[in-house]
Amino acid sequence: MYSFWFLLCALLLLQTAHGQLASESEELEIEGRTNFDDYLREVMEFLRLQMPCGYAPAGIPPLVPLYAPYREVEWITSKSEIRGNVTELTVTGLDEFDIRELHYNNLLRRVRYDLNFPEILFTGDYKTDIITKLFGPKVHVYGDGELHLTLKNLRIYGSFIVRPKASGTMKLTKFKATTELGGVESELTGIMNSPTMAKFFNAWIEEFINQTFNDSEKEVDAALQRWFVPLATKALDEVSVIGLVALMLGVIEGTLPQETLC
Repeated sequence: MYSFWFLLCALLLLQTAHGQLASESEELEIEGRTNFDDYLREVMEFLRLQMPCGYAPAGIPPLVPLYAPYREVEWITSKSEIRGNVTELTVTGLDEFDIRELHYNNLLRRVRYDLNFPEILFTGDYKTDIITKLFGPKVHVYGDGELHLTLKNLRIYGSFIVRPKASGTMKLTKFKATTELGGVESELTGIMNSPTMAKFFNAWIEEFINQTFNDSEKEVDAALQRWFVPLATKALDEVSVIGLVALMLGVIEGTLPQETLC
């Protein structure tokens, strides 16, 4: 993720300079924007290759697969409260995304993105305590078993702005994200020690996740902001203008590696 921001900011500065030079010719400006969008896609492909490596200096673990020995879970909406934990959590499929759109507007300094993840699989062991009113009266459910959850065709799209700071680094502002989820498959075990309840609860989980992603846009956007914006802000604070210049030269010369570097 840190590598992404280093390269992305370098490209943004490059496009700013190019836009100023090409302002006398509309055709050149359009061609420059097209070329720049191609550079952004090259960066994303480079990052896809490096996801298995993580970035140890910044404390980022390998993302393919993403693994966590223990993770607390808390998700509260107007109709449900979910609390619990997952051990031996493994997430696969984060590198199998399709880039539907990746575009930089030189005038607004805004990046538009549109990514689709065909399948993201979560596995591990879980414990949970749930209170829900999703189907009418308040119901209490508990579980202790195996987690097997698949998100299908998760689309995340939106925009953000990257601007220079007086300190010579960059900052991210106006981050926006919208999600659309095609489907969910839940196969959790250990629901109230009852196979019948497990079948019902898995159906509830699928419905809950679908509604959360597709009908609770503000809540999902807020969650993404809490997770993504601090990480991006910290990464951008480490980007120097001198470093950006060096990265720009590397990108323009086509020196991005075409293989995994770990």
